[in-house]
Amino acid sequence: MGTRAKVVGAITVFLLIFVLTIIIVANLSNRKNGDIVSANTVLTNTTGYGKMLNDKKTTDNAYARSDNANTADSNAAYMDQAPKNTAITGQTTKLFEDFYPMYPTYGYEGVPMFSEQAKSNDFLQRLKDFSQELNNTLDIYEFGFQPLYYMGPFDKGDGFINSPVEYGTKNQKIQYGKNGEEIYVTDIKTLQLGKKCYTVLNDLIASGKNFDLSDFSLNNSDDTVKVVLGSAYSKYYKISDVIVMLYYTKAINCEVVGFCKESAAIACKVRPDIDLDYSIIMPTYDLHYEPNDKNEILYQKIYYSQKIAGNIRIHEGDSYEALKINVDKLAKKYNLFYTIGKPQFSICFGQ
Repeated sequence: MGTRAKVVGAITVFLLIFVLTIIIVANLSNRKNGDIVSANTVLTNTTGYGKMLNDKKTTDNAYARSDNANTADSNAAYMDQAPKNTAITGQTTKLFEDFYPMYPTYGYEGVPMFSEQAKSNDFLQRLKDFSQELNNTLDIYEFGFQPLYYMGPFDKGDGFINSPVEYGTKNQKIQYGKNGEEIYVTDIKTLQLGKKCYTVLNDLIASGKNFDLSDFSLNNSDDTVKVVLGSAYSKYYKISDVIVMLYYTKAINCEVVGFCKESAAIACKVRPDIDLDYSIIMPTYDLHYEPNDKNEILYQKIYYSQKIAGNIRIHEGDSYEALKINVDKLAKKYNLFYTIGKPQFSICFGQ
């Protein structure tokens, strides 16, 4: 394993989105191109939650893999395809924030399975309340790499694809919607940034603009999600174009508001920088509306379970033990199961 994959793995090994992505990799690597599967199999298995709601065995297998270092290796491998240079200069003058990652503990040592928790009528509300109190109590930075899925035949370069090419996730046929319509989907490199992170893009925008604070709240089920695209997308799209993407189990409209400079990257300490050329960047938003059908309920449960698996910024005087006690206490208050892990890592989100 190369140096790049090792260090990326240190960041991602505890992130829920990467722990559970291995499920889709295992499924798709055993399929032939052209096979037709259901949308729930592909899209919800990206996090594993879709089958977890009704499949205890799948839940057991998903969380059992979280202790396997190969999980991080497989999901970080795509990062090696990106260029290693960066547009951020004067790195020695940058201020780097240190973080501990949060992750769920469902299925470990007597902890209930996610499927058992998700059946509760108040589960979604508990997730939302827990997310809000975490952000009010601790210095939570929400960022992650959960892929969006391009809908329709994907004819752009393999550099945009999230999974290693050999896994065959480009142009997978799925059955989607109430009528089981056959469509193609491809997992795309994606970066989610929360309200405390997004200003890192201010100096990296080549055209258009960065996100506004209002982009971090959705008030209606059909609200458009604003996105900033890496420079490699500039020959395919323009400002104000709308791209329909699948996010977990839901199709969302993504409006292009900006493009990054060529070779733009987010600076990191120790590990290589996070390259943005082939990425879609989207806000980690709050949902301020009630779900109106079963698919929306499922989507919101998956979304908030992933959103909670954020990262806690470490300040001078903070100890791992004290932060862990705080997180465990808050999780217990809402009858949820999350904790923080090691190792810590460092990223620059500002000047």
